[in-house]
Amino acid sequence: MSTEADVPLINFPSSENSFTRAFLEFVKNYEATLAFIDPVTEEKLSFWDLEKTVSQIRYHLDKMELSKSNIVATLCGNSIDFILMCLAAIDLGIAIVPINPASTVYEIEKYLVSCEIDHVIIEKTYEDKMKKAQGRQEKFSKIPIIVLSDLRGLQEGERIPTK
Repeated sequence: MSTEADVPLINFPSSENSFTRAFLEFVKNYEATLAFIDPVTEEKLSFWDLEKTVSQIRYHLDKMELSKSNIVATLCGNSIDFILMCLAAIDLGIAIVPINPASTVYEIEKYLVSCEIDHVIIEKTYEDKMKKAQGRQEKFSKIPIIVLSDLRGLQEGERIPTK
């Protein structure tokens, strides 16, 4: 089976040094075109807004001092925020370990151990499941939990530093 994209690969490959930077540079050509429709919230995001939103998430991850040395598990559904968080994390060099939200608490524990997870990003919906996993072993209770929705947006007066 073969697939074909409707989008021609103009100016690709890129001179950018990260997939995220190359992707964001490439999609600038599509400005107001719809990039995402969230399957749950029905939020719509255009290509025009992608870079700003990814930059906000990247800023928050960077502010938490997450970088190439970190292995971050995610317990999230298929949301726009999840995709944008992955783009931001990849740009910072963070290793992402996606955990299926349908996983049992035992399976989550196995990921935490085998992948040597040092942070977990969750959607609020899965907070109880993650807290249950953390409560079963003391070493898990020390793993910081980051709520995905907290990574988006800025506080009043907060500015993203220019590169």
